[in-house]
Amino acid sequence: MRIRSEPYLIGGLLILLFLMGSLSTSPLVVGYGHDREIFRYVGMMMTQGGIPYLDAIDNKPPAIFILHALGHMLSPGPWGSFLVMKLVGVLALISLFQAARQTLSPRLSFLLCSLWISWITYDKILEGGGLSRELVAYLSTVILVVIFQGKRSFGVGLQVGLLVNLIFYTQQNEILAMIPLLIYLIVIGRRIQWRVLYGCMVGGLVVHLITLGGLGYVGALEAFWEQCFQFNTQLYFPEQTLLSRIDAFFTEVLFGQKRFMVFYPVFLLSVFPLGEWFWRKQVLSPRYVSLIAALFLQLFSSSLSGWTYAHYFLAWVPLWVGLLWHMLFRLDQLWLKISLFTYLGIFLLLKVGVFSQATSYQHNPDIFQQLQSVRGQKGQVYTFQTSYLAYNSDLAIMSPSPYVLSHYFRFEGFDPTGEKFDQLLADIDRANCQFIFHNPHPLIVFAPLYEDKLQAFLENKYEEIFHVEDGPILYRRKPYTYKD
Repeated sequence: MRIRSEPYLIGGLLILLFLMGSLSTSPLVVGYGHDREIFRYVGMMMTQGGIPYLDAIDNKPPAIFILHALGHMLSPGPWGSFLVMKLVGVLALISLFQAARQTLSPRLSFLLCSLWISWITYDKILEGGGLSRELVAYLSTVILVVIFQGKRSFGVGLQVGLLVNLIFYTQQNEILAMIPLLIYLIVIGRRIQWRVLYGCMVGGLVVHLITLGGLGYVGALEAFWEQCFQFNTQLYFPEQTLLSRIDAFFTEVLFGQKRFMVFYPVFLLSVFPLGEWFWRKQVLSPRYVSLIAALFLQLFSSSLSGWTYAHYFLAWVPLWVGLLWHMLFRLDQLWLKISLFTYLGIFLLLKVGVFSQATSYQHNPDIFQQLQSVRGQKGQVYTFQTSYLAYNSDLAIMSPSPYVLSHYFRFEGFDPTGEKFDQLLADIDRANCQFIFHNPHPLIVFAPLYEDKLQAFLENKYEEIFHVEDGPILYRRKPYTYKD
């Protein structure tokens, strides 16, 4: 009985550790985020009948919006989205543990899953949680589990095809790292496993048909293409070359932010077999080759924007875990086990005190009370600071304009003539919008072309009623101001 119950006890303990680690980015601790609030808002909007890319302009594919819509249906407010995302995480953890214990001892399975938990709940890379790359990390973990169970069948291909294409509709560029893993799954020696390939194709086709068919049905297919592909490739970086963005990324990772240093030992351990191959001419297994190739493609994928947002590292976690899993199984050397246990202990010590770290955008009960008067009323709150879209989400208030992510106006090429910004102000006025958030901080204000128009609009039609310390001003529409 003890032997039979041991996996359940270890699995239960791992789930408990994951949930405890997740509390550091729960609504109990963190305030409002940035991108997360866009995703939450679009999810809420979908439950109210709104259509992504038509009623809210954004450059992310729809999977993350659907997850947050499910969260809003579960519980309006931040807790619903948090719980749905963590449920996906628990399922990924269970699949990893069940697969690991088939090839590793219970102690090493626990070690591997503990490393996964420590990294994927690390608040400094989660950046508040609820982001698209957190979902990518969970999906990628399940893909690794399915691929490395050793089976080659239509069903396995179908599962992988579904999951890989879900990643594509979560964060487009993150499928790059999946290419070597797909080759490993489909090709053995020089022979193509046609059943697996057909399964992958059918799984991908199902996801594409459902997603593109759904977008086409609601008339959002063209807008989806423009916002999720043309915008990312043409407007985000009109002057930066690909090489300059890659250079900026690696310079920052290697010599910039200290929070990335905790991952250096893992990277060195991951490439250790490459040194063995170079110095001792040892043969590298196809599984290791696919994983290390995926890791380097992931590095390339993360560098495409030229930015070094910490949550980019979330997509690396499954690959690191896959590499260490393979090494623990193949090498079975004491120094590796000691190194990983030591690293885990040091890493957990670095996480002490995490509950004192919260975001700077906290829920303000005074503002919330002011906005209660328009709860559920479409078009009555607009914010020029993305984080405060949280009030729209929590109070189920759809924006008066599809330009909900106003920081797009800071990108050259998005609105060179100012016509879109004029449309935004016209939408706000047409809806007789009662409340507006705007932050006059120098780092947040728009270019003079937009800022002058906005200030004139606010002075003419709105009055200041509340100023958040180190944050935005809440404006309320003046009495007797009519739409132009």
